[in-house]
Amino acid sequence: MDSNSLSSRWWENYLVRYFMPSIAGIAIVSWFCAIDPKLKEILFFGLKESALDTGALVLLVLYGNLFCYVSSYPILVFHSTRSIDFKGYQWRPCITDGYIATALLLILCVGSGIFFHGVTRIATICLLVVIYSGLQVVRIYRSLKPVSIPGWKTRTYLQYFFLVSLSKRRGRLPIKTTTTNEDEDVSETTEEQNKWRQEIVDSYKHMREHGNSAFIFALEITLATICYATIFSLDENGFTELAILAAIFVLWSFPAVLVHFLGQHIERRYAKSDDMISWNG
Repeated sequence: MDSNSLSSRWWENYLVRYFMPSIAGIAIVSWFCAIDPKLKEILFFGLKESALDTGALVLLVLYGNLFCYVSSYPILVFHSTRSIDFKGYQWRPCITDGYIATALLLILCVGSGIFFHGVTRIATICLLVVIYSGLQVVRIYRSLKPVSIPGWKTRTYLQYFFLVSLSKRRGRLPIKTTTTNEDEDVSETTEEQNKWRQEIVDSYKHMREHGNSAFIFALEITLATICYATIFSLDENGFTELAILAAIFVLWSFPAVLVHFLGQHIERRYAKSDDMISWNG
C-alpha cells in the first residue's frame, strides 16, 4: 500500500488504532490510584491528580500508555512464534495457544481473587503469571525446533523457514509480459493477478492489526485483575504494593525479552542463508 493510500485512510494509522487501549490504560491507572491513595501519592509525587494538575495529568497519560504497552507484551511473543499455531492449514488448539492461555489466565485470576485472600491469593496469582510466562517461553523454544525442508541444503528451524517462505511470497514482483503486438489483454491480466495478491496481504494485515487493539484491551483487563488481586490483598504501605507490582511486571515481561534473543538468532541464521538455502529448489 502506497503512502497516498495510507494518508487517505487515516483510521488505519497505528496511533489511531491503539488510541483506545491507551485510554483504557489511563482509566485503569486512575482507578488504582482512586482505590489506594498511598500508591497514588508515590506515583504522582504528591501532585494533585484529582484536580487535573498539568504535571499530574501528564504523568497519568504516561503511566496509562506504559500500562497499555506492558500489557501487550504477550502479543509480541504470540505473533513472533505464530509459525507453531498451524499445521498445514489447520489451527492446532493447545494450552500454549495465545488465545486459550490468555482466556484461562483471566478466568483463573478472577477465581483466585474471589476464593482466596491475603498471602494465599498473592502466591496463587504469581504462580499463574509464572505459568503464563512459561507457556510463552515454551512457544519460543518450539519455534526453534529443527525441521528438514525439501530444497534446503541443511536442517533449519520452523520460525526461520516460515519467515523466509512468507518473505518470498510477499516479495513477488509484477511480471510484465510483452509481445511483438503489445497485447494489452496480457498486460492487464498480469497487473490484475498481482493486485489480488496485494489485496489479500492488506486484508489479513488489517484483520490482525485491528484485532491487536481488542487483544490488547483484553490483556489490559487481565493484567489489571492480576494487579488488583495482588497489590490490594495486603494492608501494607504504598512502597510494598509498588514492589509487588514491579515483580509482577518483571514476570509478565520476561518472555518478551526473549523475543530479542529470537530476533538475534534469526539475524545470525540469515547471515549464513546462502549456505543453507537452495533458492532454486
